[in-house]
Amino acid sequence: MLCTNGHSNPDTSEVCSRCGVDTFQAAPAISTSMPAAPPIYVQATNAGKVSGFAIASLVLGIVWIYGITSVLAIIFAVLARKQVANEGRTGGGMAIAGLVLGIIGVVGAILLFIFAAVAVNHIQHMTGFTGFSG
Repeated sequence: MLCTNGHSNPDTSEVCSRCGVDTFQAAPAISTSMPAAPPIYVQATNAGKVSGFAIASLVLGIVWIYGITSVLAIIFAVLARKQVANEGRTGGGMAIAGLVLGIIGVVGAILLFIFAAVAVNHIQHMTGFTGFSG
């Protein structure tokens, strides 16, 4: 309890221990409860959800199986970019990375097949092998 001069005293005091006055005022009530937080309204959208096509595009662009997965990576990247633009999903960066890796994979597959055809032709020319005859 506080005396009229503002000194704190035990609740059972009859006079202030500091200034000796015998008039007291009630101590201000201290609230221990927190004020209620305002309600938070969340609108359900696709924002923040990562596009599954973007993830698939990136994974298929990394996993190169003779260019087949590279073609799928390009297809899924295009679909993912449409989802990101139209539905507000995330994953645009993964879609671009999958697209780039897919293009690199297709170009690599084409170069590999050209190299293999030239090598086979060169081997046939050097050895005179014309094919299997039955």
